[in-house]
Amino acid sequence: MTKYKWRRRVGKMKGIIVFDFSGTILHKDVAKEASNRRFSWLGKEVNQEWLEKALATNEHYDINKELISKYTGIKDDKQLTTFMTDFFKYHVLGVVNELKEKSFQPSIVELIKELKNRDYKIAVVSGIRNDIITGVMKITGNEDLIDFVFGQPPELGISNEQNLENCKKEGEIKFVLGDKASDLEVAKKFGAKVIFVKWGHASGNEEEIADYTISEPKELLEIIK
Repeated sequence: MTKYKWRRRVGKMKGIIVFDFSGTILHKDVAKEASNRRFSWLGKEVNQEWLEKALATNEHYDINKELISKYTGIKDDKQLTTFMTDFFKYHVLGVVNELKEKSFQPSIVELIKELKNRDYKIAVVSGIRNDIITGVMKITGNEDLIDFVFGQPPELGISNEQNLENCKKEGEIKFVLGDKASDLEVAKKFGAKVIFVKWGHASGNEEEIADYTISEPKELLEIIK
């Protein structure tokens, strides 16, 4: 878990608002482009419609690991996962370095700044590696935007529930925002209001799970007021 220092002095914390990262804060096309570049690196062209769906279900993991195993001879799943996420990190940071602020969902940075002005703490709970998240924020000059990062190690394997448990130790979780059912389902166990963001990698049934559905970031301000 990574903590960012927020340098501005604030009043009493109102609670924590949790965001998923890829597809919620980070524009969904960044992960798609990074995945395309990774597949190209590994010598494989993929159907783009399939890739869009695979980014919501992580179906592409097995194909990536199969290609890496074939190239390296490595069979150990943890090693293969680490290689896979290393390659993804390389390409995500490359794409973000090209796009800078355009890497984010439009107006999401402004929304988070406004939430912080209202004395909420901001956490990220994600299936993306910690060093990818912190790397993106550093490249774009937004290191102080997120207070707590609960992501993954290189070999992955930490559940959303584990990460939310760790987040809860920092304060009361008020809202959880995500673009996939897997982001939202477990959050209800923590008593948080669950918000589906329609601009990411939806996997299906999100609107049935969510307490609220929003189509653009600013709509969150109407919910929390």
